[in-house]
Amino acid sequence: MKNQCYSIFFSFSKIIFCLFIIALINVVSEIAIAEAVTMNFQWTGEKGYSAKIVFSYHEPLNSDQIIEEGRGKAKIIENLTVSFYNPAGQSLGSYDNIKQGVSQFPYFKFNFNPQKQQVTGLIDLGGASLGEIYLKGIVQENLKLFKIDQSGQETIYDQKADFRGQDAS
Repeated sequence: MKNQCYSIFFSFSKIIFCLFIIALINVVSEIAIAEAVTMNFQWTGEKGYSAKIVFSYHEPLNSDQIIEEGRGKAKIIENLTVSFYNPAGQSLGSYDNIKQGVSQFPYFKFNFNPQKQQVTGLIDLGGASLGEIYLKGIVQENLKLFKIDQSGQETIYDQKADFRGQDAS
């Protein structure tokens, strides 16, 4: 009787182990299928200042809206960099707003619709300290490029409501 109990226990253990292995393979294969998507967006203001936003996240994504804000662990986006240029194309600064899944700035805000591949809503991208540049406003309403001077005064460099020239890779 004792040997029969051990035999049933080991058979049951083998079944549980096999089910665990199958579940693990399913999880690993779903992770392997999830590919990183990198998005690029360009913004050019009325005076010729521009911003380039590059960010990445992993697919498949079951959300119709990505909303990231504030400092700390990002919800979906792995990396987001924004670079600013003057009308002659010279760099004014570049900021890693999200780096390795962590948002770097307290004022950071970013909204993206992955199905429509559009930046939407309120955004606040770029720097947050004296001497830095940032793009802030509501997409398709009032985006403005600001610079914070050494006294803390904000100056509007340029403005335009929307983004152009996006592509996915």
